Amino acid sequence: MHVVLDAEGDVIFEVLIDGVPTTTFQTSRGEGTFTLASGLPAGEHDVLIFRRTEAFFNAVSFIEFQIDGGDLVPSPAPHRHRLEFIGDSITAGYGALGAGPDCSFSAETESAYADLIRLIRSRHTTAAIYCVGGDFLNATATAYITNALAAVGDANVHLLELPGVEASEGWGCDWHPSAATHTRIGGLVADRLRSDLGW
Repeated sequence: MHVVLDAEGDVIFEVLIDGVPTTTFQTSRGEGTFTLASGLPAGEHDVLIFRRTEAFFNAVSFIEFQIDGGDLVPSPAPHRHRLEFIGDSITAGYGALGAGPDCSFSAETESAYADLIRLIRSRHTTAAIYCVGGDFLNATATAYITNALAAVGDANVHLLELPGVEASEGWGCDWHPSAATHTRIGGLVADRLRSDLGW
C-alpha cells in the first residue's frame, strides 16, 4: 500500500496500521510515492497517516492511495467526541522527539486570555473548555489564568492544573517536555476528561 503526496518541502509523517505505529516517512519538494505497508494478512485493515511536522512547515496535498490488490473501503463515522487544543509550542509537542535540552527549533523536533476564551465560546457554544495551569506552567501564569476565568464567569470553563516535568523523564529540545512527559501528562488530561464528561 502506498500514498502519493505533493509537498512544498520536508514534512514528516507517521504511519499507524490497525492502531499500531509502524513507520515514518519524509516528503521532499514535489510529488512523491511513499510506502505505508506491505505483506499485510488478508482482511480489513485500518491505515492512519499522522502528520508530525507542524502545519506552518510546508503544505502537503493528498493525491491518491495505491493498493496492491483488494479494495479501499469507506472510513468509519467520525469519532464520538471532538477535542480542539489551542496552545503554544508545548501543546504542539515541539522538541519531544529531540534529545535535549540543547537542540534548537526545527521541523524535525517539533494576553488577552479572557477574550480568547470568549472567542472560543462564541464558536463552540456548549463545549467544555479547559485552561491549563499548575506546576506545568508556573504560579504567575496560573494566577493570571485563574483571574481570566473569573472575569469570564463561564461555569463550563475549567482550570486544569497539571504537575511539572519529572527529571527522570529527561527533556526535549530547548527545555521543552520529552515524549515521556507528554505521555504522562496526556494520560492525566484523558483521565480528567473521562471523569468530568463521562467518557
